Amino acid sequence: MIPVKLSLKNFMCYRDNVPPLSFDSIHVACLCGDNGNGKSAIFDAMTWALWGKSRAKSDDDLIHLGQSEMEVELEFVAGEQQYRVLRKRAKPTPSRPGQTVLELQISSNGDFISITGNTLTETQQRIIGLLRLDYQTFINSAFLLQGHADEFSIKRPGERKEILANILDLSRYDELEKRSKNLAGDRRSEAERLESAIAEIRLQLAHKGEYEDEIENVQHDISQVEKRKKATEAITSTLRQQKESLELRKEQLSNTEVHLSQTKQELERWQEKVREHKAKIADYEQVLAGEATIRKGYSELTEMKELNDESNQKLSQLLGLREHVNNLEKVIEQAAKALTIEHELTQARVAEREAKFNRIPQLEEALVQARNRLIELTKLEESVAERRRQAQQITSRLSYLESTSAQLEREITDLKEKLRLLAQGNVRCPLCETELGVDGRQRIETKLTSEAEDKTKGLQSSNEEISKRRLELWALENELTQKESVVSKEQVSQQSQLSIIEKELAEARQAGKELVQERDKLEELEQCLLRKDYAIYEQQTLWQLQKEEEKLGYDKERHEHLKQQLVKLQKYESLKQELDEAGKAIDKEKTTLAESEEAVSNLSVVMEADLKKRDDLRTEIAVLPDVADKLAKAEEDYQTLLKHERQVRDKLAALQERLRHLAELDVSKQEKKKLLHRILEEEGVYKELAEAFSKKGVQALLIERALPEIEIEANRLLSRMTDNRMSLTLESQRETKKGDTIETLDIKIADELGTRNYEMYSGGEAFRIDLALRIALSRLLVRRAGASLPILIIDEGFGTQDSSGRERLVEAINSIQNDFEKIIVITHLEELKDRFPVLINVTRTASGSVISVS
Repeated sequence: MIPVKLSLKNFMCYRDNVPPLSFDSIHVACLCGDNGNGKSAIFDAMTWALWGKSRAKSDDDLIHLGQSEMEVELEFVAGEQQYRVLRKRAKPTPSRPGQTVLELQISSNGDFISITGNTLTETQQRIIGLLRLDYQTFINSAFLLQGHADEFSIKRPGERKEILANILDLSRYDELEKRSKNLAGDRRSEAERLESAIAEIRLQLAHKGEYEDEIENVQHDISQVEKRKKATEAITSTLRQQKESLELRKEQLSNTEVHLSQTKQELERWQEKVREHKAKIADYEQVLAGEATIRKGYSELTEMKELNDESNQKLSQLLGLREHVNNLEKVIEQAAKALTIEHELTQARVAEREAKFNRIPQLEEALVQARNRLIELTKLEESVAERRRQAQQITSRLSYLESTSAQLEREITDLKEKLRLLAQGNVRCPLCETELGVDGRQRIETKLTSEAEDKTKGLQSSNEEISKRRLELWALENELTQKESVVSKEQVSQQSQLSIIEKELAEARQAGKELVQERDKLEELEQCLLRKDYAIYEQQTLWQLQKEEEKLGYDKERHEHLKQQLVKLQKYESLKQELDEAGKAIDKEKTTLAESEEAVSNLSVVMEADLKKRDDLRTEIAVLPDVADKLAKAEEDYQTLLKHERQVRDKLAALQERLRHLAELDVSKQEKKKLLHRILEEEGVYKELAEAFSKKGVQALLIERALPEIEIEANRLLSRMTDNRMSLTLESQRETKKGDTIETLDIKIADELGTRNYEMYSGGEAFRIDLALRIALSRLLVRRAGASLPILIIDEGFGTQDSSGRERLVEAINSIQNDFEKIIVITHLEELKDRFPVLINVTRTASGSVISVS
């Protein structure tokens, strides 16, 4: 995969104002910027666009803070064909879940045509098929992440094979080994379970003869119980019929007693009715005797009601008028009160604006003074800023001198170590493996000694300048600290005072404009209050209502007298109703009385007949308790026989069930034997598979085959980076002091000083070895995935190197640039910017990070 163009919108620290990043003219480039500006985010955008994966825990974490959606568009080349992928993400809301959109397009005749699948998963699989790489393979091959370039080299020899196994993704064989062992263990457990079950079945089958003898004895007991049960059934049937006949008579007696009780209650009810009718007839006759007096009083009551209704109507009209009058008086009072309040508020506003207007000359003078002082502070601030720039120049020079001194100290130490190795003798050429000889060794020793003396002089000069610059910087910092504090505080104070004065002056001028209007309004309000020029309509309506009340002519005393007369005559209302009711009901009551007396006579005859029938039935059922006792005893004997019969039959059924179960167990035993044989065979197969998938099996074979590929590729790169001065060998086995052979993974490095272990190297030489091995491992990984490695991304690989070491590493990267279509180095170090032909600069602004290419 070769990137062509990248477009971002609201992705991590980038907003929607970022122009597309084109990779067309880039071969080797430096991606630089301060930490946190968004350098690594560019490659997170690439991986998220292609695979939907990045360093973030979730897609929503990638959306720029405060935004609800993002999108990334990436054009790339795969297999000589150009494609474009567009991935969008919208955050979830309370009304809808989060949404992801993925589109895939192919370039055709200068345009892009969609080849997006029916689903997001289908489209993602098409992308992986085009790239022939998944996310993990890509980041483990094309990315050399910060702190991971030497992950393989610095491990102990025994741990390097584990890392190589991880890079080759041999963990799937560990999983297969684990699954094979688990399956073998499952088969062993199943075999033991089956063997235990077969032994248990044999124990149960040994009781078959005992069960058959016991069944024969139980069947004889059932025959004897059935004979006794038939005899008991005959006796019980006879007693039950006799009892049922007597219980029928008992039920008849109960019904007769109930009927007798009902008849008695009915007789008493009719006798009570006779008494009630006689009492009502006497009351009616008494009311009819005072008929003349009642009719006269009722006539007077009717006349008084008519006069009272007339007075009530006048009172209702009067109350309505007075309610309206009260409402109008309240409205008039509220209008006067509101006008008075507005008059007071207007007086207060006039006084307030007069006070503000009178302060204008004083505020204008204060404004001129504040502005003059701010101009003076600005000039002083410029002077302080110039001194601060001088301090920053001294600080930069100090950093450079300290870095140079540290680099010189390390280089002097390396030169002394090389001189020490030369002094040991037996030095061989790293290319032809022949001894250098005395002349060759002296030539190299003279060269290294001269270099050490020159670097020692440079170190002494650098240290002297560092001391001088530190004293100069200390004095300048003390001076700036005092001046910056004073200027900053007084600027804030003067600016705040200036804002307050400007605001107060604007308010005073506005108050002068408003003062005339407020005075006119105050005079108008005073005239309205003097003339009572408010609520005019309400005042006119009130005068009219007062006139209507005078015309109504309501007499309160006469109304009260009528109410008293009504109370005295009210009793004739109920007496008139009683008189009318008595005249209508007295004849009906006399007829009903005769009917009730006849019903009492008939019920007395029925009651005598029920008493005789009750006495006869009591005599017949006297023997019922004796018959019931005999029947209960017979039924108890019968239930005892039934219970015994059920117990015997249950025992028979249980014995027969045992025999049936034993027959099933016999069949099950044969099936379990067959299953046990098959499971033992499967256990052996899984044990053999577990051994084959183990680290001593196919994993060891794959690692041995991969080592020559890694060694060839690493040496090809290392020879370019060191001008054929260095080469490496990977040894997977070595002999111990006892003469045994053990598994290991040693890295042997050959140079002009001989062959040494990797651990003897440091600085730029170690980084070249790390880089060569890491790229070789990456190429092996992508070849096994069926892809190629056209792009290399190195993330912050220079942080541990001194300036000289970084220079050599840049040269190493340039030496392998023809092996890749594009190489991008990510760093925040300023001194490396000019060492690369293309610079991709990432800067952070208030509206998000931006990208520029130069």
